[in-house]
Amino acid sequence: MTNPDCLSQIEERVEKRWRHLTDVITETVTEGLKYLTVVHLAGMGGVLSFMGATKTTGPFLIGAFFCFFVGAASVGICYFYRYFHFLNLVKGWITDTGEMFAGGSMHWRTVLTRDRARTDVRRDFGVYAAIVSYACFLLGGASGFIGVYLFVAKAAAA
Repeated sequence: MTNPDCLSQIEERVEKRWRHLTDVITETVTEGLKYLTVVHLAGMGGVLSFMGATKTTGPFLIGAFFCFFVGAASVGICYFYRYFHFLNLVKGWITDTGEMFAGGSMHWRTVLTRDRARTDVRRDFGVYAAIVSYACFLLGGASGFIGVYLFVAKAAAA
């Protein structure tokens, strides 16, 4: 059983730890999406530069460019999905607390229950978009490598 005298300290510690863990997750996701954006745009630039400098457009190079493009678009989809999800959370919170304080028709437990229902996501499509983006990075890198390898092999044979 928890000592009632220590309850405020425990609540403070739980809140502080929860905030820290949430911040770590948010920072990790944000940095990961930034990384994916940079590598996809760099991959697109690298493939276009190589194709322009060598005046070649092999199917693997075009495939690499396409993968990097789809990967960059997937990162954008992930950002938009998360934006609209958080916007929905904020709008719902504002509506519920406003109704509770203004009209008094809603109890605090109802506000918390409705907020929890909005927060719980069955499927986080943002995660799927990020996974697609990472897979596109791997496929684009492999396709670009094969395209450059074939170009070099063809040039060496000539």
